[in-house]
Amino acid sequence: MNMKLRLAVVATLLLTGCQTLPNRNDAVTDEQQTAQTATKSRSALDRSESEQSRISVWRHASNEMKMEIPNRAEVIGYRDWYLKHPKYLNTVTQKAAPYLYLVMQEIDKRDMPMELVLLPIVESAYNPNARSPSNATGLWQFTAGTGRRFGLEQSHWYDGRRDIQASTSAALDYLQKLHDELGGDWFNAVAAYNAGEGRIQRAIEQSQRAGKSGDFWSLNLPRQTTEYVPRLLALADIIKNADQYGVKLPDHPYKQQWQRIDAGGQVSLAVVADLAGLSLQEVK
Repeated sequence: MNMKLRLAVVATLLLTGCQTLPNRNDAVTDEQQTAQTATKSRSALDRSESEQSRISVWRHASNEMKMEIPNRAEVIGYRDWYLKHPKYLNTVTQKAAPYLYLVMQEIDKRDMPMELVLLPIVESAYNPNARSPSNATGLWQFTAGTGRRFGLEQSHWYDGRRDIQASTSAALDYLQKLHDELGGDWFNAVAAYNAGEGRIQRAIEQSQRAGKSGDFWSLNLPRQTTEYVPRLLALADIIKNADQYGVKLPDHPYKQQWQRIDAGGQVSLAVVADLAGLSLQEVK
């Protein structure tokens, strides 16, 4: 059976020679004014793209984060841990950088909190091949069942949980659903992403029966989940205030780092690597 294999390969190498763009002379029409307008439009676009590429993707993410970080011991404790382990912080922010633009674009398109771009750090340390003891897989750590619920195909040849684009779309669909079902509370939505919506809903109801608010901090939850949200918020605090904390974020440009290619069928990764001018390890 001819199965489609989707490959993500560095854009700047793969796109060379994919298409021939007209030069300025080719683009000139009989109407001089039209040509001048087109030239100005191209120049403005070039400037815009150039300016964007000079912005660090992490700096852009930082600028877009708007959540209020609570001054709670749980958050402060994880923030201090991250700051005391700069090697880990540097490793995960470097690993995340090639994927951030795509994830940020999806978050921005849906008008969701930019802090969610940090969730794959908590989930998988931004490792697309990460697998948990419970067999949750990929950047967003989908289990097989939840992955299928949100449209992620899984077969002998292809696992959508490892597909950066497909899994990001599915994860944000899931998070939006949780947010809408849990009273519009993003902290509870993030907690439910970890523990499941049923468990969080029951904890909210238990909190409210006890005369409490039903917000995340009032819930009786398993230890892993009580740590999950503070870890995300601690990371957000550090990224938003990197200069204040003396953290140097990776200087990756704010632009797409790779291009999605449909090979039309099975293909050896060694062939892909050779055609792209990359090592096999880089393609993997």
